[in-house]
Amino acid sequence: MEAGLREIDEELGIELAASDLQYQGCFQEEIHTGTMTDREFCHVYFYPLERLPDFQVTEEVSDIMRLSLESFEEILQGESKKGRYLLSDLEKTISLDDFCPHSQGYFSFIIKTTRNLFAF
Repeated sequence: MEAGLREIDEELGIELAASDLQYQGCFQEEIHTGTMTDREFCHVYFYPLERLPDFQVTEEVSDIMRLSLESFEEILQGESKKGRYLLSDLEKTISLDDFCPHSQGYFSFIIKTTRNLFAF
């Protein structure tokens, strides 16, 4: 937990405490890229926002995008959607290639968890 909070602070400039986060569960995944196999336990936490924070990003973060849950689901189905990046304020067509590599199961877990938590 401490390492994750430190990464959020270092990469996004947002200082959080463990009590600020809502634990949603763990998703185990295995991703194969070329000759590498990445096995991860993804512990998922949500941080409810009332307003967007003033992000202070490092070079590890190229930009941040904001999407509706419905647009996210459509992108996962192979569609492309127009979206606006928060840091650069650029509008861009967003596809699955713009996301960090995860399995379809992981993304489904995030969608289901979001729907359950926020009663969509």
